[in-house]
Amino acid sequence: QMRCRIGTPCGVYTAAARRSWLWPGYKKDRANNLHHRLDAAVMSCLPPEGLNDIRYKGIFESEKTPKGDRRLMCIQGLPLPDFQKMWNDGSVCPIEKKESRSKSKSLGDSTFWGVDKKGMTHQRTPLSSNIKPAELRKTLEKMGIPAKDIPTDAEINTWLINCQAATKDESITEVPPLRLHNGTPVRNIWKFGSKGNVDKSPLGWNGLILSSDKFHQLRSLSSSNDRLELWIGWNDKKKKWEYYRRLIPTASALAGLKRMGLPWRGTKGAPQYLTDILKKNKARDLKEMVCGTLPPNSLKLAVLRKGDIFNLDFHRNDKYIEKIRLKNKHFDILDHPTPITTWGRISAIRSDLVIEIKCLTHKDRKNRTICNVNDIAKLVGLPSADKHADVIKLTLPA
Repeated sequence: QMRCRIGTPCGVYTAAARRSWLWPGYKKDRANNLHHRLDAAVMSCLPPEGLNDIRYKGIFESEKTPKGDRRLMCIQGLPLPDFQKMWNDGSVCPIEKKESRSKSKSLGDSTFWGVDKKGMTHQRTPLSSNIKPAELRKTLEKMGIPAKDIPTDAEINTWLINCQAATKDESITEVPPLRLHNGTPVRNIWKFGSKGNVDKSPLGWNGLILSSDKFHQLRSLSSSNDRLELWIGWNDKKKKWEYYRRLIPTASALAGLKRMGLPWRGTKGAPQYLTDILKKNKARDLKEMVCGTLPPNSLKLAVLRKGDIFNLDFHRNDKYIEKIRLKNKHFDILDHPTPITTWGRISAIRSDLVIEIKCLTHKDRKNRTICNVNDIAKLVGLPSADKHADVIKLTLPA
């Protein structure tokens, strides 16, 4: 009898409230983040103090189902919010996550990165015995070790066997190191990451460049792009109006370039390393290479930043659904094969002028990537660029 009198709202009571106030056959879809909003609204209607059971002046009662079982339900006639409107309302984003503006927030990676002759970034990691022989040999080749000094697959496999314990009770205290043919032990290997090629663009890195054009104390910044600007201008070669994208770096990225001794404007005092990059990209300086060039008298129409929220279509992520079903066979997930129109947040603005948008309301939705300039214009509510007069009229003050 005591549990009928406890006033703490738990899962069984919120489930009973959903059955009584929403739909009789409603099943919680945990892939839909809006179920947190409904649960919060349900709990706001439960008495914070007092009794739950109707026999003790509560709002819950037990009723008999057609199968003969008994289930918990809520009494009728309670003043409730409009749950249906809350579920269907799409005019305001129900989930908002603001970006942190804390000055003490980490600016990027705390580990040092190395750069090979081709500009690929890597980290030095301890050699593990879980690596495959072919993969290890390929990594040693990328590290610049001569082929004559790299052990064969059979030699690597022998070393891996010696690193493994024969039985569960046996423990190997001293693992013999893998040695090259010249006798050098291999205790660390390079782990090539996804941070990109520094020779393509030094933006987004912080470190030092020695006189030999080698990097020292190189760190990766968490974000190198502050915003993406959308401009419209007259293309004199094609004789028509076109949209243009312009990438603006963050203040921390510009500070990283200054620390490395790389000028943002012009080439005065630039090392040979930067001169080669600019020559490869056919740009006068780093600003032109990163931000691009605009036609004369261009007009800025929109600014997109990380964290901006838009309403657009999202397709279902079948890999996520399959992962959930394999993890929990009894997990019930609603099937939405067709795309749904819901809210998404810009999660990244890439250096290749591509915008990544993550779905806010549903976990089982694929992330959207928008790279076409006309699609970006459509995202911010602008017509095609050939309707230049209407676009300019919309942007001018009344």
